[in-house]
Amino acid sequence: MPQQKADLVKRFLAALIDGLIAGAIGWVFGLFGTVMSGIGTLVGAGYILTRDGLESPYTDGRSVGKKIIGLRPVRLDGGPMTIETSVRRNWTLGAAGVVSGIGTVLIGLGPLALLGVPVLILSGLIGLLGLVEAIMVVVNEEGRRIGDKTGGTQVVEEAPVVETA
Repeated sequence: MPQQKADLVKRFLAALIDGLIAGAIGWVFGLFGTVMSGIGTLVGAGYILTRDGLESPYTDGRSVGKKIIGLRPVRLDGGPMTIETSVRRNWTLGAAGVVSGIGTVLIGLGPLALLGVPVLILSGLIGLLGLVEAIMVVVNEEGRRIGDKTGGTQVVEEAPVVETA
């Protein structure tokens, strides 16, 4: 059952943090050449795809950005966030990175460089989904984007933890 829409500024800040993490991964790999840059882009896209299902003591089933900002993705069926659910909710945001990573690897492989160019163009077109998703977060009454609908999720503000003496 949908809950109250999360604050838009918090939602975009969390996405910015996660995007910076994915970008930093790609940048570090890119220091080692074009093929490695493509692999780094794939690893960064992997983070975007799986970020809300990562189970660690720190993140607790959400991305680093959401943890820092105080947001949590929840499944509308009450189930736990899993890697599978995360991929279903983030495919619209990670797909361009996957395709871009493949295109960059192809360009780095020399003889396959010509194949890489149309793949990178395709990644740019797929990247337009991110714009659609941002608009959906703003205009949808529950703040649910396409990925939230395919994942059966919604991002909510986490209630502050009250410690008792």
